[in-house]
Amino acid sequence: MSYSITIAAGRVGRDAELRFTPTGDPVLGFSLATDRGWGDNKRTVWFNCSLWGERAEKLAPYIKKGTALLVEGEVAARAYLDRNTGEARASLDLRAHTVRFLGGRGERDSLSDISIADVEEIPF
Repeated sequence: MSYSITIAAGRVGRDAELRFTPTGDPVLGFSLATDRGWGDNKRTVWFNCSLWGERAEKLAPYIKKGTALLVEGEVAARAYLDRNTGEARASLDLRAHTVRFLGGRGERDSLSDISIADVEEIPF
């Protein structure tokens, strides 16, 4: 048996969007930008993240554009054609198992370093 996990730390690129599958399962979608290097050598890698289940519903109000997160999960590469240009594109899709808020004092992330595994203990 084999298994891989990807860890990505960065900032949310757009407010999270909560949707529901036809069977009623909640799924939270958001983009995460990770940067590597600096100056002219700076490179940004984007991940399309998804978080499923009750935790998706509970964390939806807190995952906003600019929020610093660390996301752990399974990554898959996906090829597709751009709807507008018809050009071939690719994306990295990250199905989250763990989400940690990386805010410090003075930042708007009031749930610093809370794992989605701990969300069941949050009283709301």
